[in-house]
Amino acid sequence: MTRPSSVMQPARGSSHRISIPSSARFGASKNRLDGSTDTRISADLGGSETRSAGSHLGALKCALLVAATTWMVGCRSIGAGTIPRDRADYSEAIGTSWMRQTLLNIVKIRYNTAPIFIDVSSVVAGYSVESETGLNLSFPGTSLNGGLRYTDRPTISYVPLTGKGFVRGILMPIQPQELFVVVESGWNAEVILGTGLDSIAGMNNRQVSPRGVIAADPGFTKALHLIEILRRDGRFGLLLQTSSKSPATPMVYLDEAGARPESAEAARELRGLLGLDPKASHFPLVVGAGRSDGSHFAIRTRSMIQILTLIASEIEVPPQDVQEGRTMPGPQSTALTNVAIRCSAKRPTDSLVAIEHRGHWFWVSDKDVHAKRGFSMLMLLFTLMDSSESASLPVLTIPTQ
Repeated sequence: MTRPSSVMQPARGSSHRISIPSSARFGASKNRLDGSTDTRISADLGGSETRSAGSHLGALKCALLVAATTWMVGCRSIGAGTIPRDRADYSEAIGTSWMRQTLLNIVKIRYNTAPIFIDVSSVVAGYSVESETGLNLSFPGTSLNGGLRYTDRPTISYVPLTGKGFVRGILMPIQPQELFVVVESGWNAEVILGTGLDSIAGMNNRQVSPRGVIAADPGFTKALHLIEILRRDGRFGLLLQTSSKSPATPMVYLDEAGARPESAEAARELRGLLGLDPKASHFPLVVGAGRSDGSHFAIRTRSMIQILTLIASEIEVPPQDVQEGRTMPGPQSTALTNVAIRCSAKRPTDSLVAIEHRGHWFWVSDKDVHAKRGFSMLMLLFTLMDSSESASLPVLTIPTQ
């Protein structure tokens, strides 16, 4: 960049002036394609005309000022300052991509396409700052060259979920105690158990099959409603019974002693519905498809692929895709999961999460509080997937340069 000639007038009483000729040059910042940023500062104060000693002294002061500025910028620490910004930015980016991947896989299941899951296993952010200055004093000219290089090169690693990891995390049922821990933390029992349970005491939850949706047994729906009443009153929950001779046993407690009339009646009705011992207050949580003998709380949980299939069956799809046999007709209702996934030809302007697939946009509205809560519940259930064993998986590392 070329700057026109100008004159800096000294303060009153000064015996010299500093002349910045038209040949003076100053650098500018440049963002490179490899993710690095160069900042170059250069100034050439030389010229062919003859200057007095005072003029050279002023030029030297100006040069030293630029050199000191470059040195201070180069020596400034950038490590601690990047934490507040990067932590929030990476958290937002990973969370958004996780939701978009989940929505895409739900839509792919709706179109009878195998889902693919890829996890972000690590993010390594590297920064460097390099500076250099050079001062050349000669008469009649004085020149200063300085440079500042700032580099930001994060490395992101991806792990595809395949093989045993896929079977363990997606196809295996959710651990019963983990599902009840979510209820214990305050989530609505009718929503969490209605999504994650396949049956309770031999009574089946709603099912999705090629023939359509099979409604839940009335006793199953009633049991979940009674559990929610007792949970809100602190009369139903999960605890672990520890012993020095055996692993901790998950126990469901049902205690109506001193409860309000509504809760006492709900507990009595729930015991009769599930066939539980009326004198017992603690029941081991077991996996079972039939009615228990009264001493156990028998349930059967769903896998994540079952839950995703249930949600996928309720997606809005273009009628043409159904007519052409690309997908099966759905129930046209979101009463099963409350996760309303809409479809439109144009990109939505107000969505929580949106993806494009087969020329249409599928999205969850940011103004639908029930759909948002249902989708948040789905993301929470993903964290319950069993990952106790670290499988040997291929790792894809992409330097973002």
